[in-house]
Amino acid sequence: MNASTTRDIDIVELMALCENSTLQKGIQLSHSGAVRKLTMMGNTATAQVKGSNVYQVNLDFTGDLVAECTCPAAQYQRLCKHSVAVVMSLIEQPQLNQESERETIKKHLQSLGEETRLEMLLDYLEEDEYAWNALLTKIEIREKPAVYGELKKLVTQALPREQLWDWRESHAYFHSAENQLSMIIESMQSLDTEQQWKLINYLVERLNKVLEQIDDSSGDRFGIESLINEHMPNILAKLNWSEQEKAHWMFERLTLHEFDVFPSIEEDFAMVWQNNTYFLDLCRQAIEQASPDESGWNLRSWANPLIKQSPNWRDVVAIKQKIARTCRDFLEIVEMYIDNQAPLEAEFWLAKARKIASEYERQTCDQAQFRLYVELGEIKSAWSLANSLLERSPSFQRYKDMVLFKANYSVDDAEFLSRVELLFKNSYRLPDQFNRVSEQTDALVLFYIDNQQFDQACEWVASNRVSTNVLLTLADLVVHDKPNHALSYYLRVVTAQIEQTNNEAYATALTLLQKIEGLLKSHSAELAQFYVEIASLAQSYKRKRNMLTLLKQHYAAHL
Repeated sequence: MNASTTRDIDIVELMALCENSTLQKGIQLSHSGAVRKLTMMGNTATAQVKGSNVYQVNLDFTGDLVAECTCPAAQYQRLCKHSVAVVMSLIEQPQLNQESERETIKKHLQSLGEETRLEMLLDYLEEDEYAWNALLTKIEIREKPAVYGELKKLVTQALPREQLWDWRESHAYFHSAENQLSMIIESMQSLDTEQQWKLINYLVERLNKVLEQIDDSSGDRFGIESLINEHMPNILAKLNWSEQEKAHWMFERLTLHEFDVFPSIEEDFAMVWQNNTYFLDLCRQAIEQASPDESGWNLRSWANPLIKQSPNWRDVVAIKQKIARTCRDFLEIVEMYIDNQAPLEAEFWLAKARKIASEYERQTCDQAQFRLYVELGEIKSAWSLANSLLERSPSFQRYKDMVLFKANYSVDDAEFLSRVELLFKNSYRLPDQFNRVSEQTDALVLFYIDNQQFDQACEWVASNRVSTNVLLTLADLVVHDKPNHALSYYLRVVTAQIEQTNNEAYATALTLLQKIEGLLKSHSAELAQFYVEIASLAQSYKRKRNMLTLLKQHYAAHL
């Protein structure tokens, strides 16, 4: 739907954005008066819709209709029933008084006495526990000087222990908590640093405690985490601790995690440790004393701060050598030596990697070997290895890399293209039962397109399946010389879309039909055949009512 204003809404286009059942439910919601607080601002509409809960809907008509809704279904539906209800309300309301409901309530409140308004406000606040607590926190912070004990109580009040498994309840809980904690953290700035440190640690402990019984898979706690990540390092930096004490505190928490939710020492505390030589020395000592079976996680945790502070690549590679235990570790060292034009040193570490490589890792070793050959100037060996890798794992992208390499290094290989063509033919793989394609499915057609061998490409796709994207690419390339082929390819894709039997696929099918119709404007015979095919599609898929409706809407004269 391309609507410059909400009044350009096309009900048929709306059908293409959602299932018919969703459309009908949305219409029912609209007619039942479920849409409230409907307002327009430019090309954006907002409203509340009462369903199982009250949901917030936002619609943007700037280009294609974009809908957002706070209901669960909106996470997987392009247009949920609540969004449909808002669209239908816009269609059916000839004029929208943006402030009508608000003004009505405002006038009513103005007619009441002050005491009545206060009682009404208190009644509403009592019904919303989180709003009540947030207001209490604001009042207590404003009316009382900052005291550690009182602020600690407010942290507990902001994060009450509750069992919440519904995402809406979790969202409301953490939204309220974040507002309260922002005020608490602002107030605690007047405490001495030791008390600030105690309070921020209590906040971490409390947050982890309440998360034990709250499902926050949607990540609503992240705002609170951000507050902790910002303020905890700043407080540590100001603490009246020695540099050694700060170093030990940070080092212990590099690898030992008391809490699931805690700031990253490496990232969030970088401003503290980057100038703390004691901390960096502890990391060096841990690496030097590490046993051969030390976990890779610990080794990398100790190494990363040192690497970030290292002034040159030689220092970095020396650290990586000390923590290297796996094939991947050795290959990282190989890559560093190659990147810095030290191929002879890379050979030693590549040999170590090969000794412990798995079958999958051996291919990565071969790729490193290719780079090493190039760095050593052994172009023939590099080309031979590249061909071997292509034969083992045929892919169009690998072929393209070889074409570029062949040109850059003036490789003489007259049989290269014919060899690749035969390889791609022999390695062709059909799409699976779910119509998913592999690299081998499209490689040959992409090869033909790359070499402008369109006749061969058309001959191949006539009897072999390829991905819809590649088929459409070929169609667009041959439409002027082979318009009948282009029409055939588009129809293959359109048919596949219609057979998915959902409104989004129907909309895609219509878009493709309109595109090929435009491409055939200068080919009268094929354009006439296109309209014959439209009639055939309507007959073949007459039971798919939403698709048939789209065809009737756009091609009624040809049905």
